[in-house]
Order: sequence, then structure tokens, then C-alpha cells
Amino acid sequence: MLIQIATLFLFIVAVLAILAVYAYKVGLHLQLIQIEKHMEPGRIMDIVFFDFKNADERKLRVEAFLRYPLMFPVVIEEDDNDEVVQLKKKIKNSNYGLYLLLIALIILNAMNA
Repeated sequence: MLIQIATLFLFIVAVLAILAVYAYKVGLHLQLIQIEKHMEPGRIMDIVFFDFKNADERKLRVEAFLRYPLMFPVVIEEDDNDEVVQLKKKIKNSNYGLYLLLIALIILNAMNA
């Protein structure tokens, strides 16, 4: 019984960690889009804290959310500037973190069964 409670707790922590890493990833997408549109990149938390009444900002956030799905490769091109390359590397690393968390979630689910 104690093991099931512990695995349930770890399962909930893993789900919350996945949501946090994905929010971080979408924030990086938003910064990348802002750089590509020659806007000043904001903070990562700007994905959540913005003016919901502004249609342009909402459209930008939706575009950031749909930018790179989890299994989609992020291509780093030679003609990218250093800032874009660093953001794309961070996006790749967040994808690796999401993969590891999903694997941990599957293992926890198998342990609880």
C-alpha cells in the first residue's frame, strides 16, 4: 500500500514536471518567433502573462504553442545567428527532458500496475 502511494505521488510529480518543462519549451518558441519577426524577445513567462484582449499577442502565443511538436526535429542551420542557435539548442534540450519524463511516467505506470 505504501509503495502504491509513493508511486502515485511520483506519478503526479512527473506529470507536473512535464507541464512545467513544456511551458518552458513554449516560452522558448515564443522568444524564437519574436527574434524571427525582428521583435525584442521577452521573458519565458511571457507565454502566460500577456494581454488576453490583444488579438495579435494571442495569435503569437498560439503560433508559439504549435511551433515544434514534441517529435518534430529542430533543425539548426548554418546561417542562423548565435542567439537563434542557442534558443534552438535549448528547445532540443527541453525535448530531451520531456522524453526522459515520459519514459519515467511509463515506468511509474508499470510499477503501479
